[in-house]
Amino acid sequence: MKKLTTCVRSLTYLLALAAPLACDADVGGNVAVTPAPRLMVKIQGESDQRYPLPEPEHYPLGPIPGRDITLPPSMGGGTGKSYVWPFEVSFPAGPAACPHHVHQWKRDTVSYADGSGETSPPGRGDDPGGFDSEQWSPDPAPDGINPVTQRNPNGTISYVDAPGLIVPQPPLPGKLPASKRTTYRWVLHDCTERMLDRQDSTLTLTIAASGAGSPALTPPTPSS
Repeated sequence: MKKLTTCVRSLTYLLALAAPLACDADVGGNVAVTPAPRLMVKIQGESDQRYPLPEPEHYPLGPIPGRDITLPPSMGGGTGKSYVWPFEVSFPAGPAACPHHVHQWKRDTVSYADGSGETSPPGRGDDPGGFDSEQWSPDPAPDGINPVTQRNPNGTISYVDAPGLIVPQPPLPGKLPASKRTTYRWVLHDCTERMLDRQDSTLTLTIAASGAGSPALTPPTPSS
C-alpha cells in the first residue's frame, strides 16, 4: 500500500562563527595558533563539492516544494511529489591516525489530517517522542553516520542529505494537509568520540490540502 513517507536520504549559508583556537609552543617558545576543527552545514545555493549525479557536479541546495518523482517499489510504485530541503554537511577529515566523523541526530514529528502521525524517536512513558522529545534518534540508524560520505581534494569529508516528505499521487484520503517538524543535530567527533563541534537546525514543512508545499530550514547554529 502506498503511504506518505518521511524522506531522510540520499544546501548559500555558511556558518560565520569565531572558531575556538588551540595553541602549541615549539622548542623556541613560539606559539602556533591553530583553529579547532569545525563542521559546516550549507543550506542554500549549491554544494561546495561535486557529487555523482551521475556525473560529478554541484548539487542544488534549498527548498524543493513539490517535485514530481517516480516512487520505488518499496513505496508501492507509481508517482509522487517530493517536498524536501537538500543540505550539505562537510567537516575536516582529521589526521590519518585519528580521522573525524559526524553523527547526525533528529527529533521528528509528522502529522496528518486524519489524526495519524509518525514520531522519531518514539514516545516512551512521560516523553512524548518526536519534536518535543528529550531524546534523539540516529539519522540514519543505527549510529547517525551517513553511509555515502565522500573524501574531497581539499581535505574534507562531506555528504548531501534531503529531509522532507514524499506524497504519493493522488494523495491518500485523509492525509492532507500534513506537517513535519524536525530538529537536526550534527556532532563532529574524533576517533575517540571526543566532541569537536556541534550544530543544530530546525526543519518545518507544511503541505496544504491542495498539495502546495512550504519547506523551511533555519540557519544552523551552535547548540548549547
